[in-house]
Amino acid sequence: MCVKAEEQTAEVPAVKVLRGRLWSWGWLSWWSQTVLSVIAAVSLLFVNSVSQPTSNLPALIGRSLAFVALGASAASNFWTWGYTRISARFGRKMPSAADASARALGALRVGTFINLLGMCFAIVGMEAIVGTLAAKALTQGPLSLGAIASPVQAIDVLIVQANTNTLAAHFAGLVANMRMTRAANACATSELVQAA
Repeated sequence: MCVKAEEQTAEVPAVKVLRGRLWSWGWLSWWSQTVLSVIAAVSLLFVNSVSQPTSNLPALIGRSLAFVALGASAASNFWTWGYTRISARFGRKMPSAADASARALGALRVGTFINLLGMCFAIVGMEAIVGTLAAKALTQGPLSLGAIASPVQAIDVLIVQANTNTLAAHFAGLVANMRMTRAANACATSELVQAA
């Protein structure tokens, strides 16, 4: 009887590996996303507080999309923290490999979607921002192509840097999700191999 009770509470090796991957990659991803997102948020808030209000539509769209991408990064950061909670739950409840894999894959799909959506917003926002800066650069100087010269300022480049940090945060989350998805798939296939 004692042997059966021990067998029921013993952790499946594949679940143990998945739990470790969720814990380590979850924290690594969380920290990298947190650092990059905070730097991007501080930069964007600084730019918006010191720059003059603009009526340039592409610049407004670019900044707005940069803030939307930053919001998606915050959502991804919150969701990534959930991976460590799933890992802790697997340590307490000892699920089967199939159950652990299904739960992890479901959470990872949502995390991947959040990161891809945030990357999409960041890329489209970056195109608008860079297009605005290119137009400013082409209209300044002695051979101005436009009627009104609007010089490129250092603050404009800070917007690009903030959006790049947001894009990097989403990329870090996506890479970690791919690594954890690989571990979850390996966990699912290990149960199939054991059953055969």
